[in-house]
Amino acid sequence: MKKTNTITLLGNEAIAYGLADGGVRFASAYPGTPSTEIMETLIKKFKTRMNADWASNEAVAMEEAAAAAIAGTDSAVMMKSVGLNVAMDPLMTLALMGVTSAMVIVVGDDPGMHSSQNEQDNRNISKFSGIPMFEPSSIQECYDFAREAVQFSRKFKIPVFLRSVTRISHEMGQLELSPPVVNDIEPYERDPSRFVSIPGNARKNKSRMMKIQREIDEYVQEKKYYREYKIGKGNEYLVITSGSSSTFAHDALSYFGFNAHVLVPGLINPFPSNRFVELCSDYENVIVIEELDPFIEEKITILAYKNKLNINIIGKDQGITSIEGEITGEILMENLARYFNLEHEIPKTLTADQKALLKIRPPVLCPGCPHRSSYVAIKKALRKDQPIYSNDIGCYALGFLPPHNTADTLVAMGASIPMATAIAISRPEHTSVAMIGDSTFWHSGVSGITNAVWKGANLLVIVLDNLATAMTGDQPNPSANKDPEDSLVDLSIEETCKGMGAWVRVINPMEYKDTQRLIDEAKAIKGVKVLILREPCALNVVKEAKIKKVKLPLIAINDNCNGCKLCITPLGCPALSLNEDNIAEVDPELCNGCTFCQKLCNRDAIEVVSR
Repeated sequence: MKKTNTITLLGNEAIAYGLADGGVRFASAYPGTPSTEIMETLIKKFKTRMNADWASNEAVAMEEAAAAAIAGTDSAVMMKSVGLNVAMDPLMTLALMGVTSAMVIVVGDDPGMHSSQNEQDNRNISKFSGIPMFEPSSIQECYDFAREAVQFSRKFKIPVFLRSVTRISHEMGQLELSPPVVNDIEPYERDPSRFVSIPGNARKNKSRMMKIQREIDEYVQEKKYYREYKIGKGNEYLVITSGSSSTFAHDALSYFGFNAHVLVPGLINPFPSNRFVELCSDYENVIVIEELDPFIEEKITILAYKNKLNINIIGKDQGITSIEGEITGEILMENLARYFNLEHEIPKTLTADQKALLKIRPPVLCPGCPHRSSYVAIKKALRKDQPIYSNDIGCYALGFLPPHNTADTLVAMGASIPMATAIAISRPEHTSVAMIGDSTFWHSGVSGITNAVWKGANLLVIVLDNLATAMTGDQPNPSANKDPEDSLVDLSIEETCKGMGAWVRVINPMEYKDTQRLIDEAKAIKGVKVLILREPCALNVVKEAKIKKVKLPLIAINDNCNGCKLCITPLGCPALSLNEDNIAEVDPELCNGCTFCQKLCNRDAIEVVSR
């Protein structure tokens, strides 16, 4: 394949380019780190070549991409690791029925849980579903494997996984682009015996898919969906590694001077079994270097047993890698040194003085964030009501942290309302409160409201509506469309809840006393109460001011301040602190002039001034 030009991209951007150049014409996704930039790139760079847009949740995105592929259009769907859980219902049926054209499922796993509530290894879903999975280990492979996944899916008419991880998705590097592929749109032909998955058809689909999987395995063994290379001289060790782990493996093995043959499968399911068995004739010791679960290790253990291979597998049990957390070069070198008794001094990259300057910086809500104002009002209004807070996924999950401490549970997208419903029913002596954002409401909160109203639960649902899918980068959602020229229709959270029979009110949380009064009013009413606290995301307020070239106001502290900390302790705003004289001071670089702190001061010590 002739290469045409070189470009520098993020891993996620490279995946987007690969999907587009591979022939994808329809794409759907729900935002979530570390996968968000894939759809953002498709929308920004390839909107003229495909229909690409956000969906209301991952299951909807999966079903949209599946329908396009069944109707004959090459498609792709993108989501983060835990998002795949939301899409599992359609996924497992698609695994049996397949598609007519191409369907690539891109999943961004998150070893180390940088932005996720669990550390699941979705290679296991590939095995569970029987859907093949590519796993890139470089920026170039992000592009190449995305292209190849489209063609692989078209060939066998089944969905295909492309798995990335945070380090691959967010690293940057150069890659060579290839000429775009233009695939024909397959003519639509009705096939209800395949695509209407009633039990009788599903049984036939499973038998057909088992045959296709055997064909794929034979095809993969003949093709070279792997790369291999040698380090040092001699045949001391065979090393199996993949994905981001392969880069650290190369560096660590080279550093210690191992004599090793390294096999890096790019298609990890099906695994290149034949090549592995061939290589084992020359090696007794096999080192497995992989992140999280022993996916590859279990595969080669079974292969060793079936083929009566006399090999010693060195992996998880020997401490080469762990089943938790990310692999880093330092961790891998320490583990190899410990097991093989190698001399290794941990590099001192920072001096003691430099380390002393470093401070742990927990995530915080932005200065001027309306969620901070909401939590101050909520906490004060409910302080005597024994509240139990069921929180949800989004910026507002930071209400868990001091000084707000307004989160008792956080499990999954949309879980806040069902959990608050159960608490309201089972523990009526407590005030049950659900906290959910606007995007999460549309993602999976509507069914929770339906259930709560149906059961007549007595709970308070607080929708923290900042008119944005803020935590993942300000993507649109059904009630917060961003492009005035787009054909998307704005929906209403309040009308939706009213239509279900809930008591609904809307207020700006910056109106501190009015918000408290409205919460008090809601407490006196039985049933499902929905209080929508609506104010734009602080980042968008700043962004809009820059676009309009308007200077935001600034807060100043006057001589009335006595250092009581009424503006600091309950609010926790990064722009406010006490100076050496124990008097409040404002950081003008952080303050966005929201003026909420002024409402907390009872000494008129806070003024609004011009910048």
